[in-house]
Amino acid sequence: MATNSNSNEQRPRRKAGRTLLVSNEHTDELSFDGLKDTHTTDSGSRFLVFETVDNARSAYKSLRENGVKTKYCYYKVFFRLRDVELENVEYDSLKEEVTTLANSVEDSNVLYFKFYTKNKALMGSGDLTVDTKLGLDNLVSQKELTFSKGSASFYRFKVKSGKQNADEASAGVSA
Repeated sequence: MATNSNSNEQRPRRKAGRTLLVSNEHTDELSFDGLKDTHTTDSGSRFLVFETVDNARSAYKSLRENGVKTKYCYYKVFFRLRDVELENVEYDSLKEEVTTLANSVEDSNVLYFKFYTKNKALMGSGDLTVDTKLGLDNLVSQKELTFSKGSASFYRFKVKSGKQNADEASAGVSA
């Protein structure tokens, strides 16, 4: 959480993922171990996708040490469960199964996970966050995935905010 600027405390670090967003202010050529893909936006910002989280973490550290504005990118996914007996299941057990299911999809690596609840009861849906656009696309392209307790469908997370443009909202990008 953000703290008073007079305090020596820092905001908690976000989880490291495989995608970095590098500011358009940095125009030098980039070359890092494990760099799998680079996408440059119209504004000149660059998305760097790495083979592993360790490669991304190393590049992040190097860029930050050189004063380059960079941050990890996240892609939010909405999911809905089907045929799951929600009243007879433990939160943590179901969370582990759905996370494992999502991670089984190619290029999908779940960083954050949340079930939606109402009056402390599971509602059968939630959202999770993956670390690559390809992981998002691969999850969403699956019609329905089955697991031992039922099945799950994954959708692009739509942000209902007037501050983001339509492309960001439909992609579920969070940087």
